[in-house]
Amino acid sequence: MKKVFLHQNRLRTGWRMLIFLSIGFPPLYYITSLLWTQLLIRYFIIFSLLLILSFILARYVDKRPIATIGFMLHSRWFKERALGIIIGFTAVSIILLIELILGRIEIQTNDLTIPLLVNIFIYSAPKTIFQSAFEELFSEGISISP
Repeated sequence: MKKVFLHQNRLRTGWRMLIFLSIGFPPLYYITSLLWTQLLIRYFIIFSLLLILSFILARYVDKRPIATIGFMLHSRWFKERALGIIIGFTAVSIILLIELILGRIEIQTNDLTIPLLVNIFIYSAPKTIFQSAFEELFSEGISISP
């Protein structure tokens, strides 16, 4: 039975993820329902609470340094984040290009203006940053191997 729950004297990844989801998401779902119209505030609160929960789980459940969550500054931090942005942008661009070539999507630019592009960027950048940070937190913060 011990093998079902532990690997190398550490709770298995699936169980850690289950704990994270069962503790983290019920209160976050409630908060999300209260702040449905305040999207950026909702994202900030959700991310902050999940980050705190990840710190607690890393420190007390996994017994590992908090730096393993991926949000601690180190000498390669900016380089790694820049590389992640480049890889993400490239992956999405390739998918968009394939969809364009296959005729699955069409881009219309007749109403596209610089102020509109700036507004789109200002509106979507914070949400994208929080979403990326959440994915980083979920993938590295919970499932990292010892």
